[in-house]
Amino acid sequence: MKKIVCIGNSPAVVGIIDSLRSSQEPWEITWVGLEDTLPYQQSLFVDFLAGKKNAAQLLCRPESYYRDTQVNLHLEKKITRINLTRQKIHFEEKQQLDYDFLVFADTPGVVWPDIKGTNKTGVYALHWLSDVKGILKSAPFGEGVFVQSDTLRGLQIAHALAQHGKEIGLVTSAQGFFASLSLECRQWLIPQLEKTGVRIIENTTIAEILGEGEAVAVRLQSGKIYAAQTIIFPEAPIDLRLLKETPLQMTERISVNSCFQTNVENVFAIDQLCSNNGCTLTEDLIEQGKMVAAKILGQEIPNVLKIDESAFNTDNWQITVLGKPTAKADLSSWEQFDPALGKYGKLFIVDQRPVGAVLINAPDQKDQYLSWLEGKTPLPVTPDLATEGLQQGLPS
Repeated sequence: MKKIVCIGNSPAVVGIIDSLRSSQEPWEITWVGLEDTLPYQQSLFVDFLAGKKNAAQLLCRPESYYRDTQVNLHLEKKITRINLTRQKIHFEEKQQLDYDFLVFADTPGVVWPDIKGTNKTGVYALHWLSDVKGILKSAPFGEGVFVQSDTLRGLQIAHALAQHGKEIGLVTSAQGFFASLSLECRQWLIPQLEKTGVRIIENTTIAEILGEGEAVAVRLQSGKIYAAQTIIFPEAPIDLRLLKETPLQMTERISVNSCFQTNVENVFAIDQLCSNNGCTLTEDLIEQGKMVAAKILGQEIPNVLKIDESAFNTDNWQITVLGKPTAKADLSSWEQFDPALGKYGKLFIVDQRPVGAVLINAPDQKDQYLSWLEGKTPLPVTPDLATEGLQQGLPS
């Protein structure tokens, strides 16, 4: 009987289990969790922070699912070493697991920004459910909460925490989501956000976290100091030091092919750990797991091009990010903004190829933008896209 070990709390694990159990082959399936909880949906962290979901609702499957599918569960394990040559995983308790196939969805720890104070109490990365629980214990009662983020997810996190009645500081750099928007759009959007309790601090980053054992303030690159007892870095990359002595090819993430297979044939990396991951939705991550299982089982794997998509919807606005928009100065872009309706669309273009888009209050335009990004529909114009703009399909 072949053995597979999955490490980490990703929903992709469920896709692997479902596919292997539906095959005709017998498998010994082992799941290793780095926390004291079963695999959960990180995409629901924002709802949990806002008080719309509880911890039980974040779980991908109840405990009975793992009993019924005969999965060996190991919760809250501390891995000390992984030997990919001998195919062994070593734990702090001097236990070890053998495997035929290994799937990484997580490793312990993150790489903090290179600033002083990240080891203080009150600093979180928001990669794990334990982070979310810690934030909810401290944020509603602390003097200040700051989120440093360049993505739409950071804005979602700040807005969710603001539901507890506190002003949240969102620190974003000159390469962040807000910097990618036109000045006119920012001047319209930022006051809307500040009405909800989110204070946007643009074009800077946190330079230092002040305090003794606990965080009490942050100093920004601009020199300003703000009281802060809870500081969140949701884009801190996963720490790969555990795998440093292995033959795996990696930089900030583990390099994989289109089937999430690493350069070591029987080792796979999924979710936050893999180089080509951009999806965060539970159903997309479960599909990742099914693709891994299909590769292991020797089944045909459909080559599906999926554009990364994230959305932030409230009663007052709808923000959608498609593909990989960027604020870099060397790309072309087209944008149009209607301040009366708060309706905005921007297409990001590199070498006359669309790479990303931002839509605000323009859900009727999403299919058109996706069609451009997927290459299904040619761009309306081909000359200098940066200066002439798109002449068709503009937001109404």
